[in-house]
Order: sequence, then C-alpha cells, then structure tokens
Amino acid sequence: MSNSSKTIIIVLIVFVVIAGIFLSVRRNKSYAPSSQTAQPVTNVQSNASNAPGNSSAPVSGQGVSSGGAETVTVPISAQNNSGETGAAILTNENGKTKVSVSITGEPSGATQPSHIHVGSCANLGAIKYPLSPLVNGKAETTIDASLSSLLNSLPLAINFHKSASELTVYTACGDIMAPSSGAPAPANSSSSSSIPAPAPSSSGTGSGGSGY
Repeated sequence: MSNSSKTIIIVLIVFVVIAGIFLSVRRNKSYAPSSQTAQPVTNVQSNASNAPGNSSAPVSGQGVSSGGAETVTVPISAQNNSGETGAAILTNENGKTKVSVSITGEPSGATQPSHIHVGSCANLGAIKYPLSPLVNGKAETTIDASLSSLLNSLPLAINFHKSASELTVYTACGDIMAPSSGAPAPANSSSSSSIPAPAPSSSGTGSGGSGY
C-alpha cells in the first residue's frame, strides 16, 4: 500500500472518530434536564378572604359583635301591671358603657329610679350599677365599665322602680344577655362588691304581686 493510500485511510479514521464524538455530545445534550430556572410568579392575589365560610359579617342576635360586643339590646318588660315596656341599648364607648333607655307607658311627671342589678328579673340581687332615673320614658347613663366586662359579670338585669319613695315596687325589668344568648349567663364571683338591693315589700315586687 502506498503512502498516499495510508494517509487517506488515517484521515478517514480520524474523521469517523470526530463525527462519532460530535454525535455523542449532541445526543447527551438532548437528554439532559433543562437548566432553565423558573421565574417567580408575581401579582398573585389570594382569594381566601372571599371564600365561603370566611365572612366577617356580624352575627345577628341581641348584640352586634366586632372584635367583641359593641352593642347589646335589652328588651324591657312591664312588671306589676305597670304597662311600661321598651328597650335599653348598651353601647361600648372607649372602655365604658353607655346605657340608653326608651320606655313607653311611664306615668306623666314620674321620675323612676333605675339600676343594673346582679341576678335576673325573676331573682334580683344587689345593685351593681346605679343608673339615671327614668323621666318621660327616657334615661341615659355612662357607667365606668366596659361592655365586655359587663357581659363577663352576667347574670345582670336592668330594673325600674315606681319612685324614690317606693323603691320596693318594681315597674319594669329586662335581663342583660350576651349576644346570641337565650338566657342570662352564670353568676360571676365579681359581684360581691355590689350595693344591696332594697328589701321587697309585701304589696308586690319583682315579677309577681300587684304593687303597681
């Protein structure tokens, strides 16, 4: 074999080897995992707050709750055939409680003392907070206690008396209840500092009798 033939064969062998290496590299690249880095997703807004069951709307009932009760409505019922009925609105105001009373049926010219008592209308205890007297069916008092602390002291009731000289004759009463509650809460031991209630008269007091 001549030298030129040998040279040609060597060149062909080298070419084949180089081509094989090149094809092998191409094949490996086609099967290699992508090194592309995923881009962070931006401007994604969560819809969790709009999902069913996540509503923050107030629960209906006797009170409206927003991070704790803000208002509680107390229905006032007549006692001893007085004919006096209405409602008291308890409103949380900067750590104190405003008690706004509106009653129909109060006798003209009357001034009727009122208090928040420990216990319920059916079983009144000592006076917890004195309130402004009822005049012309209206009264408003701000007591130095938050609404939440008031509700934590249940059972409590708002009671109205015939006059300053007839404190033992009750004309109307309403049980304070926690929002969405159907009955006064259990008694709290913090009521020990309350003012004693007037002694009932035999002529009729509380929810029974006919003293008015």
